[in-house]
Amino acid sequence: MTVSNSALDEETAIGLLAAYSSRSNAFQTGPCITGRCKGSINQVFRISIGGKDAALRVRHNEQYFQYEKGVFKEVIVAQLLATLERDKQADLDSTILEIWDRTYGSRSCEAIAFPAGADILHYDFTGHAFPGPWAIFGWAGDTLNDRFGPGHAARLGGMVSQLHNLKFKRPCLNLHALHLGGADLIAEWTGEICRRNESTGGAISEERPLCRALELLLDEIGSGPLSFVFCHNDLQCTNVTVNGPSMHILDWDNAQIAPRELDFVKLAHWSAIGEDGYFQPDPAIFSSFCEGYGVREAVIRQSAIFRLAEILWLFRVYEFTVRTASPKPFWPVSRYANLLDERLKGPDGTPAAESGKKPKVKAGLCHRVPSPMGRGTG
Repeated sequence: MTVSNSALDEETAIGLLAAYSSRSNAFQTGPCITGRCKGSINQVFRISIGGKDAALRVRHNEQYFQYEKGVFKEVIVAQLLATLERDKQADLDSTILEIWDRTYGSRSCEAIAFPAGADILHYDFTGHAFPGPWAIFGWAGDTLNDRFGPGHAARLGGMVSQLHNLKFKRPCLNLHALHLGGADLIAEWTGEICRRNESTGGAISEERPLCRALELLLDEIGSGPLSFVFCHNDLQCTNVTVNGPSMHILDWDNAQIAPRELDFVKLAHWSAIGEDGYFQPDPAIFSSFCEGYGVREAVIRQSAIFRLAEILWLFRVYEFTVRTASPKPFWPVSRYANLLDERLKGPDGTPAAESGKKPKVKAGLCHRVPSPMGRGTG
């Protein structure tokens, strides 16, 4: 049975809540739905159950979902943080693998505290009651959206900096691959960029100029070891809430173990929601995020890893928008195409194939098979 891309009706949602209520002794009264929000991948119902506010989240469409299917990664991150609270010397790489193995395909009514996000009251990744993953979270407040400002960004930067204190030896772009022991992340990224460009029929760039642009970045990155952290990979104003004195980060679906620069990319472009209803970059918000994180904005923007991650993200969201025609606040596809055209030019404003520095293009850059082992820190 596949996950439908149509919205859940109220009867189906109530059925999931009833399944939860029957397995939990926490609530004495039945659930009711008080609000709903449907995205292109997930649907969220605001609910009242047992006199308490909560949220039912259901992934109703996995057709174009490019990350781990069948799971919400909040559950993984919350358990990882809880383990580290008990044992600060725990090996992160082996711990997250153990958590993944026992969580994927399972369900639980045991509450899991998650201060960085929303507390998890129940999750079901079995596919029995519903083919996609679903979970019930404690209510963490309304997303900030157009209320998100520099002060919020500075607080968010501090939260993300603390999360990034968790260092991993190896990267992981998909937690299903944890057993493989890591990947060559830079090769994976460049290979994906080339594949996505090819899937557009070369609408963004011809192969040779693209390869040369990537080679410029690879020369800057070099071959030394990289540092890997747990990245949320979807930081923007619609995924941040404030509930009383607490700030929370929602929607960890895109999370990866990767260089820290990955968590700066989206917020550099989707800083705020403008008067026209679309995302817009806001230099003050991005600068405040960097300041709260504890890094100079120029250090991030000049980083070759940031610029490579930015190109990868633009290709991903370009292709996703072509397929799904996402509504506001997401941009029309032409905006991503224009940004990619700008990013693939050399420093003098000409295409990389014609710009001053002409690195020797490595044969088959866009058709490499990535190495199973990555450049780790140890």
